[in-house]
Amino acid sequence: MHDISRAYRRQTQLLLFALALFVVGWGFSELQEFFLGLKLGTVLGMFNHWLLARKIKQFGTAIVQGRSVKSLGTASRFATAIFATLLAIEFEQFLHLHAVVIGLMTPYLVIMIDAFLQTILRKTQEER
Repeated sequence: MHDISRAYRRQTQLLLFALALFVVGWGFSELQEFFLGLKLGTVLGMFNHWLLARKIKQFGTAIVQGRSVKSLGTASRFATAIFATLLAIEFEQFLHLHAVVIGLMTPYLVIMIDAFLQTILRKTQEER
């Protein structure tokens, strides 16, 4: 479980850094709708990331205790994505729909990049 907590914390730090870059982009570029959409999508994506990490911890605990687990919260994450999309459609003058979708996917991209980097780091440490 410590690996999941560490990975979640590391990925959250990367997401907060990306969010800071989106804030700078929103403040200093003419693409304000795009960067606002990225920010909204990333914030809601971070909520989904938190939900997923929480459900994975519960899943691991249940398996260790020999209990069954109903789901990993896919419906909750879908509902968040639908909510973000509806917000982007409703407020299209302020939010860019494609940017919201990209922002929603940002945590999954960060998870994949983090897993790739951790694999490389483990291999280099094993070679020493």
